[in-house]
Amino acid sequence: MNSIEPLRRFQIDGRYKKKMQMLKEQFEYIPKIMNMESDKLKPFGLPLNIPFHLAKNFKQFQEIIFKSNDTVSRELQFMHFWNESRQIFQFDKDLAVALNNTSIEEIPWSELYLPYDDFYISFANENCISYTVQGYGYKYIIDGAYVKHVKEGDSILFKDDTIFMDFSSKLIDPDYAKAISENTREFIFEEPIFPFILSGKPDEMVKNAIERGEENYLKYCEHIDNTNYENSLNLMKEYNLNFNDILKLSLMKDKYLRGKNYIIPSLPILFNCIFYLTQYPENIHNRYSDHDAKIAYKKLERINNLSIKKEIKENIFQKDFTRIKFVKDQKISQIINSIRNNKVLRTHWRRGHWRNQFIGGIEPKHKYIWIHPTIVNKDLNSDVAGHVYDV
Repeated sequence: MNSIEPLRRFQIDGRYKKKMQMLKEQFEYIPKIMNMESDKLKPFGLPLNIPFHLAKNFKQFQEIIFKSNDTVSRELQFMHFWNESRQIFQFDKDLAVALNNTSIEEIPWSELYLPYDDFYISFANENCISYTVQGYGYKYIIDGAYVKHVKEGDSILFKDDTIFMDFSSKLIDPDYAKAISENTREFIFEEPIFPFILSGKPDEMVKNAIERGEENYLKYCEHIDNTNYENSLNLMKEYNLNFNDILKLSLMKDKYLRGKNYIIPSLPILFNCIFYLTQYPENIHNRYSDHDAKIAYKKLERINNLSIKKEIKENIFQKDFTRIKFVKDQKISQIINSIRNNKVLRTHWRRGHWRNQFIGGIEPKHKYIWIHPTIVNKDLNSDVAGHVYDV
């Protein structure tokens, strides 16, 4: 299976592209999703209406509506990413390890620039946060994140510039063949996604934004839960259903709390990756799915005519051409390779950080320089804490 989540989902489900087309035909405008009548939403890929008849009580009724809306909304977001953006960054394994051992907390929020409004970052499986799904025993690792920028004024719920994140998971046990073979009508294998939303103020540090982020996200969860509850009440009356247990569920909040232990520890590496992209763009190199894809993307960059550019872009997306922006830092690779070659196994990381370096001239400027983390001998009689390296 491909190591990059946006590509992997097409391998997990051979019908995924067809399902995306079905969804596109149902919904033409993504922002409408939260305002549409819930009974007209269809489960992703299934030509059926929401199965209200399966609800034995109001609790199950809310759960069915929430799951249907949540699934469709998530797939619409991916469809928009795939058809309109398809910007994918894959970090080299060694670089991901080093960034995971770098402090980002003291970087001003105002210095954090996103390379695109909608993109995906792969951590090269080096975030080291694994978890097991209860009931199935499947083991996953957080392997990357979708990042979407919502500008100030574009959201009803969020006044400031906001970053929407969806952390993706990769199956590590059992293998994909076994997981896919166990598909049933009741269980369709898919890799979990954990959403989070964060916004920062210009005068605060990334650390403060992250600390404040959970409080704001819980308010967002409460809004979604209230909306789901009100929709459920209205639909219950519309369908003449008679449920006595009309207590409100906290489904969105519960979903966050289930994934909190994977989301919060993943924020530093994500923001380190984003910050690295803007500070060291010279270390980003393009890789293409094939030669035709390379020709198409190169042509897109050369052409200035807007109508021709649009035609080329449509051709790229229709043929599923892919360009991966591979990110590698040669200095970090040399450091880690020297460790491997010397077979020094029992070591620890001394965390790196970002230093605000002033540059001389008529108009003083500054640039953030990455002070690399270093690997030092801690105790030759003790093992590495939290990291395992192949030698």
